Amino acid sequence: MENKKQKCPTILGVLLGTVVGFYISTQIKTFILCGNIKNFTCSSKSMNNDDKENKNLVFVGVITAEKFIKTRAVAAYETWGQTLPGKITFFSGATSKTNANIPLIRLPGVDDSYPPQKKSFLMLKYMHDHFLEKFEWFMRADDDVYVRGDKLELFLKSINSSELYFIGQAGLGAKRERGRLSLLDDENFCMGGPGMLLTRETLRLVVPHIKYCLNNLYSTHEDVEIGRCIRRFANISCTWSAEMRSLFYHNLFEGNGAFTGNLNQKEIHRAITLHPIKKHTFQYRIHNYMQSLQIQKLRQRVLILMRDINDANKALKDNASSLKEKMDVPRLGQRPSITKTKPQVIPWEFFKKVLFSDTNTEPKHRIEDWSRAALNNVVTRYLELRNRYPLKQSRVFDFQKIIHGYKRLVPSYGIDYILHMLLVYRRYEGRKMENTAVPVAMQRQAFLQQSFTELQTRQLPQDGNKIVNFILPLLGQYETFHQFLEIFQNVCLRDSERVNLLVVLYQTPDLQNETRKIVNHYKSIQDKYPNYELMLETAEGAFSRPSAMQLGASKFQDDDLLFFIDVDMSIDKEFLERTRLNVIRGIQVYFPIVFSQYQYSPKNYYWNHSKNTNQMNSNDPKSANQMNSNDPKSTNQMNSNDPKSTNQMNSNDPKSTNQMNSNDPKSTNQMNSNDRKNTNQMNSNDPKNTNQMSDDCGYWRKFGFGIGAIYKSDFDAVGEFNGDYIEFGQDDVDVELYEKIVKSNLTIFRAVDPGLILIYHNTNKIECESQLSEEQLTMCVNSEASSYAGLNALTDYVYDNLMTDNGTII
Repeated sequence: MENKKQKCPTILGVLLGTVVGFYISTQIKTFILCGNIKNFTCSSKSMNNDDKENKNLVFVGVITAEKFIKTRAVAAYETWGQTLPGKITFFSGATSKTNANIPLIRLPGVDDSYPPQKKSFLMLKYMHDHFLEKFEWFMRADDDVYVRGDKLELFLKSINSSELYFIGQAGLGAKRERGRLSLLDDENFCMGGPGMLLTRETLRLVVPHIKYCLNNLYSTHEDVEIGRCIRRFANISCTWSAEMRSLFYHNLFEGNGAFTGNLNQKEIHRAITLHPIKKHTFQYRIHNYMQSLQIQKLRQRVLILMRDINDANKALKDNASSLKEKMDVPRLGQRPSITKTKPQVIPWEFFKKVLFSDTNTEPKHRIEDWSRAALNNVVTRYLELRNRYPLKQSRVFDFQKIIHGYKRLVPSYGIDYILHMLLVYRRYEGRKMENTAVPVAMQRQAFLQQSFTELQTRQLPQDGNKIVNFILPLLGQYETFHQFLEIFQNVCLRDSERVNLLVVLYQTPDLQNETRKIVNHYKSIQDKYPNYELMLETAEGAFSRPSAMQLGASKFQDDDLLFFIDVDMSIDKEFLERTRLNVIRGIQVYFPIVFSQYQYSPKNYYWNHSKNTNQMNSNDPKSANQMNSNDPKSTNQMNSNDPKSTNQMNSNDPKSTNQMNSNDPKSTNQMNSNDRKNTNQMNSNDPKNTNQMSDDCGYWRKFGFGIGAIYKSDFDAVGEFNGDYIEFGQDDVDVELYEKIVKSNLTIFRAVDPGLILIYHNTNKIECESQLSEEQLTMCVNSEASSYAGLNALTDYVYDNLMTDNGTII
């Protein structure tokens, strides 16, 4: 029994020690996580509910009127009202009637008259009576202000809310009212437009005296009277800090047109509130822009974290043990640097007022709007980083201009910039809102990189069953039409693709034979594929592409997908899928950029091939590549009897590197057009020819707008064409349709499409008529020159035909 009695205290002591130890360890953990030994109320539950605490940070009361509830008030609630770290409520007169789904308080005994003095004071009283102990901060705002919830939260959390504060942009009144507002030289008020903030303690001291303040008004301005009341009973004034002018930003210069232009401005990026926004629709535009800034911020954070992970892996010498692990290392974890790879240094583009580029067809050209906007974003972000801590550093940098710069695109990493800028350095001296800084101009060179982040994809539903209805205007051109039908059969009809074809054929007396051949051949195709709708519509008169498009479109229903195509186009199956994907009824149309072949391709440059569409006809005395063997001066002479001929085509010479013997199946340079596997085959009629997509074979027709896809209902909605024949350079219906869509609410999706190739034919050769005006003739000649041949082919021709041994041009 005695042993049992001795063991009981020992067991109790162990249990008590365990409980006490657990309690002490819990309190130590709480102290470490909370960082304040006095605040032992911090628990793991509260630490995991930061979002819930943030909802009680600030109460925002918005002054509005009945006529603005359905516009400004709804826009504010649906945009920035959803981003606040607290609660938002709208206050209007007692008689306001609305069915808008917003939190609205009708203040009794208050009307919607202006200025809203009584409304503002009674709103403060409502906040005091219902929410004083539920929120730390209280904000009075107008319905034409935009509040950035994220920046407001960071700002308020940096201030001790248990003290007396009255925060906003300090005002002294307009110059014409100076001395009439009953303000002393050292007195001010917080401007009501961009918003004013009060702490709980400030509101507690002021509200009991609301009645006195309403009975003793010295002006008609409600913000002046609120400031006077707070100064009298809380003994504090609005913040004098000059920084408040940028945080609570009021645009004095643009008035009703404020924030309707470019939003990429330093004032907008710095501000917590923006005022005034008189057109409620611009609340949504500004909100969308602010959301994009937030996305950029989050992506930048991801980028920095990935770089930290990459650095940690290097520090830990975490060598990948397998090829898969090595390939999984993201490129976005790389630190910015000027030199990316040693084998290939990507060239830089130089710019001042214009851009100098080695990759553009015009080496010197204006900076495109999208490129200028991207550059402005980079400069704005750079200045934000330089001015991150203006109060601690007591200085700020302002941007003046870019003296010159360099940029380049590195596909694996991002865009590099080297900017030589002129900045203005300002150091703030003194106090209050006056800026007594002396600006000093200085030049700075910045090395910047706009890094790519991870690739994000989303899967869209594909409607593979949607029929693509091709509309083809046609006048003559039997051979080209025959070739188009061959391609159309191979790509669409033989593989049971969901397509239809409508040919709008113009009939003229001088092309009766051509027309008859076209009709007969098309009928044979119709008989061969009876399950397809292969339609033919005839038209009289002069050929008019707009009339043909309208006639063809009229044969379809509103929900039909139309594609306007030319007879000299080559297509593939992937192009059909892109068309179905990129056209959205009532929302988006598709205008692809096609690849256009040059008149002269590179490989057939020296050879006359009978079936090549880029044939160098030796019978043409004007041909730049004339192969007349009787001309002793011809540098491309094909005389096989000349043993010194560098281009000798003697099939009996087994050592001839350019041997053209079509009977030799091993010939690497064999020019037999019947061999479809020949890698050097230059028959441009074959859309599978891989050489067709090279820079030497053609160019992307960025200025062409004739090929496009649109729904019939959208085509009708943009309006009819004038149908008149328009001379070269005026431009044609292509531009007319494109401009009509630009002016509509439809979005244009425009991108290069490798499945569309404009095949060169003699029939689509540009011919410039002498009766054109000087401006039109210049444009025509330039267009003809751009379609003649690639730069390499032209260079080779000059060296081989026009340059003497001493390097001079003939």
